[in-house]
Amino acid sequence: MLSQFDTDTGIVTGVTHTPDDQSQCCDRLIDLGMVKVLHDYNVPVTTMGNNMVISKAAYSSVGGYENIPFSITEDLELFKQVSKKGYKVKQVYDRKALGLTKPIFGFKNILEQRKRWMLGAIQLPWPIVLVLFIQALYLKQLINHELYSWILSCTSLIYFFIPGKVSWKGRKF
Repeated sequence: MLSQFDTDTGIVTGVTHTPDDQSQCCDRLIDLGMVKVLHDYNVPVTTMGNNMVISKAAYSSVGGYENIPFSITEDLELFKQVSKKGYKVKQVYDRKALGLTKPIFGFKNILEQRKRWMLGAIQLPWPIVLVLFIQALYLKQLINHELYSWILSCTSLIYFFIPGKVSWKGRKF
């Protein structure tokens, strides 16, 4: 990640992976993928505090955490303050910039984490919040499809083993 710095760069963020929990890993990659796509379209939206490097100059320019406004999503606030000072933020998707993290255990703890992230996300510009909302609706539809697909697959497997002919378009096979 250090190789990505130049005089205009304030923060470089890598990818975070949760190897011990496939659901959280997938979730994180979807979120980080969206952040990367927006970044590549010149719409940087955040950095991830668990895998980021900040230059001393950028950190000093905002006065460190002690002098930025309090936020429950401190990495997002640091990103906003450093960006206001004119520094660039880079997102690096490279195996060399991979950070490993432990999963969150317990459904309530995951909800607490998400609530914290959402409190940060609603501070973003409204078009970004709209994209996040649309993503949530899409994922809800995806869950419905996955449930439908699972039921259909199980039922099809059972139906396959029931003796009898197949009736298709008025013909029996």
